[in-house]
Amino acid sequence: MGFFKNLFGMEEHPAPLVQPKVVNIPTLNRGELPEWASLGEMPRNHQIIDVNAPAMYEDWLGRLDVTEITQFDLECAYQCMKMELQATMGTFAIEIRIHDTEKKYKLSKWPDNSGKDVHKASKGLGARERFKELYGFIPGA
Repeated sequence: MGFFKNLFGMEEHPAPLVQPKVVNIPTLNRGELPEWASLGEMPRNHQIIDVNAPAMYEDWLGRLDVTEITQFDLECAYQCMKMELQATMGTFAIEIRIHDTEKKYKLSKWPDNSGKDVHKASKGLGARERFKELYGFIPGA
Protein backbone atom coordinates (compact mmCIF):
# COMPACT_ATOMS: atom_id res chain seq x y z
CA MET A 1 0.00 0.00 0.00
CA GLY A 2 2.72 2.41 0.95
CA PHE A 3 4.55 1.61 -2.30
CA PHE A 4 1.75 3.01 -4.47
CA LYS A 5 1.26 5.97 -2.19
CA ASN A 6 4.90 6.85 -2.47
CA LEU A 7 5.28 5.95 -6.15
CA PHE A 8 2.37 8.06 -7.41
CA GLY A 9 2.24 10.60 -4.61
CA MET A 10 -1.37 9.79 -3.78
CA GLU A 11 -3.26 7.73 -1.29
CA GLU A 12 -5.07 4.55 -2.17
CA HIS A 13 -8.83 4.78 -2.00
CA PRO A 14 -10.92 1.66 -2.38
CA ALA A 15 -13.47 1.75 -5.17
CA PRO A 16 -17.00 2.44 -3.94
CA LEU A 17 -19.10 -0.69 -3.67
CA VAL A 18 -21.99 -0.87 -6.09
CA GLN A 19 -25.05 -2.51 -4.61
CA PRO A 20 -26.54 -4.74 -7.29
CA LYS A 21 -30.27 -5.14 -7.52
CA VAL A 22 -31.22 -8.37 -5.79
CA VAL A 23 -33.24 -10.60 -8.09
CA ASN A 24 -33.59 -14.33 -7.55
CA ILE A 25 -31.89 -15.75 -10.64
CA PRO A 26 -31.70 -19.53 -10.51
CA THR A 27 -28.61 -21.19 -11.87
CA LEU A 28 -28.92 -23.22 -15.02
CA ASN A 29 -27.84 -26.80 -14.51
CA ARG A 30 -27.98 -29.21 -17.41
CA GLY A 31 -30.78 -31.70 -16.96
CA GLU A 32 -32.39 -29.86 -14.03
CA LEU A 33 -35.70 -28.37 -15.12
CA PRO A 34 -37.24 -25.40 -13.31
CA GLU A 35 -40.08 -26.12 -10.87
CA TRP A 36 -42.68 -25.03 -13.43
CA ALA A 37 -41.52 -27.54 -16.07
CA SER A 38 -41.66 -31.32 -16.25
CA LEU A 39 -40.63 -33.97 -18.73
CA GLY A 40 -43.40 -35.31 -20.89
CA GLU A 41 -43.36 -38.23 -23.28
CA MET A 42 -40.32 -38.83 -25.45
CA PRO A 43 -40.98 -39.51 -29.12
CA ARG A 44 -38.11 -40.81 -31.25
CA ASN A 45 -36.30 -37.59 -32.05
CA HIS A 46 -37.13 -34.99 -29.39
CA GLN A 47 -38.15 -34.45 -25.78
CA ILE A 48 -41.51 -32.99 -24.78
CA ILE A 49 -41.53 -30.56 -21.87
CA ASP A 50 -44.77 -29.59 -20.15
CA VAL A 51 -44.85 -26.06 -18.73
CA ASN A 52 -47.21 -24.69 -16.08
CA ALA A 53 -47.87 -21.25 -17.62
CA PRO A 54 -48.97 -19.32 -14.51
CA ALA A 55 -45.91 -20.44 -12.53
CA MET A 56 -43.53 -19.87 -15.45
CA TYR A 57 -44.81 -16.38 -16.26
CA GLU A 58 -44.75 -15.36 -12.61
CA ASP A 59 -41.15 -16.57 -12.37
CA TRP A 60 -39.91 -14.99 -15.60
CA LEU A 61 -41.79 -11.70 -15.27
CA GLY A 62 -40.19 -11.41 -11.84
CA ARG A 63 -36.71 -12.09 -13.24
CA LEU A 64 -37.30 -9.49 -15.94
CA ASP A 65 -38.47 -7.00 -13.28
CA VAL A 66 -41.80 -6.37 -15.00
CA THR A 67 -44.22 -4.29 -12.96
CA GLU A 68 -47.01 -3.65 -15.49
CA ILE A 69 -47.52 -6.58 -17.86
CA THR A 70 -47.86 -5.93 -21.59
CA GLN A 71 -47.91 -8.23 -24.59
CA PHE A 72 -44.25 -7.41 -25.21
CA ASP A 73 -43.32 -8.50 -21.66
CA LEU A 74 -45.24 -11.76 -21.99
CA GLU A 75 -43.54 -12.55 -25.27
CA CYS A 76 -40.09 -11.75 -23.83
CA ALA A 77 -40.81 -14.02 -20.84
CA TYR A 78 -41.91 -16.80 -23.22
CA GLN A 79 -38.77 -16.47 -25.34
CA CYS A 80 -36.54 -16.45 -22.22
CA MET A 81 -38.31 -19.58 -20.99
CA LYS A 82 -37.52 -21.30 -24.29
CA MET A 83 -33.84 -20.36 -24.00
CA GLU A 84 -33.72 -21.57 -20.40
CA LEU A 85 -35.17 -24.95 -21.37
CA GLN A 86 -32.80 -25.24 -24.34
CA ALA A 87 -29.84 -24.52 -22.05
CA THR A 88 -30.91 -26.94 -19.32
CA MET A 89 -31.69 -29.72 -21.79
CA GLY A 90 -28.56 -29.06 -23.85
CA THR A 91 -30.46 -29.29 -27.13
CA PHE A 92 -32.84 -27.45 -29.40
CA ALA A 93 -34.70 -30.71 -30.13
CA ILE A 94 -37.47 -30.10 -27.60
CA GLU A 95 -41.19 -29.54 -27.90
CA ILE A 96 -42.64 -27.19 -25.31
CA ARG A 97 -46.27 -27.60 -24.33
CA ILE A 98 -47.69 -24.64 -22.43
CA HIS A 99 -50.56 -25.43 -20.06
CA ASP A 100 -52.72 -22.42 -19.20
CA THR A 101 -56.20 -23.79 -18.58
CA GLU A 102 -57.63 -20.42 -17.59
CA LYS A 103 -56.02 -18.68 -20.59
CA LYS A 104 -54.78 -16.01 -18.19
CA TYR A 105 -51.65 -15.34 -20.22
CA LYS A 106 -53.24 -15.22 -23.66
CA LEU A 107 -51.61 -12.23 -25.41
CA SER A 108 -54.87 -10.66 -26.52
CA LYS A 109 -55.96 -10.30 -22.88
CA TRP A 110 -53.08 -7.94 -22.12
CA PRO A 111 -52.45 -4.37 -23.29
CA ASP A 112 -50.04 -3.60 -26.06
CA ASN A 113 -49.27 -0.11 -24.86
CA SER A 114 -45.56 -0.59 -24.28
CA GLY A 115 -44.60 1.16 -27.51
CA LYS A 116 -42.51 -1.90 -28.33
CA ASP A 117 -43.06 -4.24 -31.24
CA VAL A 118 -44.54 -7.57 -30.09
CA HIS A 119 -43.67 -9.09 -33.48
CA LYS A 120 -39.98 -8.38 -32.83
CA ALA A 121 -40.30 -9.90 -29.36
CA SER A 122 -41.80 -13.04 -30.89
CA LYS A 123 -38.55 -13.46 -32.81
CA GLY A 124 -36.60 -13.22 -29.55
CA LEU A 125 -35.17 -9.76 -30.22
CA GLY A 126 -36.06 -8.31 -26.81
CA ALA A 127 -35.48 -11.53 -24.90
CA ARG A 128 -31.98 -12.36 -26.12
CA GLU A 129 -30.47 -9.24 -24.60
CA ARG A 130 -32.32 -9.74 -21.31
CA PHE A 131 -31.36 -13.43 -21.10
CA LYS A 132 -27.72 -12.56 -21.78
CA GLU A 133 -27.81 -9.87 -19.07
CA LEU A 134 -29.07 -12.46 -16.58
CA TYR A 135 -26.98 -15.48 -17.57
CA GLY A 136 -24.07 -14.15 -19.64
CA PHE A 137 -24.78 -16.23 -22.74
CA ILE A 138 -27.40 -17.07 -25.35
CA PRO A 139 -28.01 -20.78 -26.04
CA GLY A 140 -26.54 -21.84 -29.36
CA ALA A 141 -24.69 -18.56 -29.92
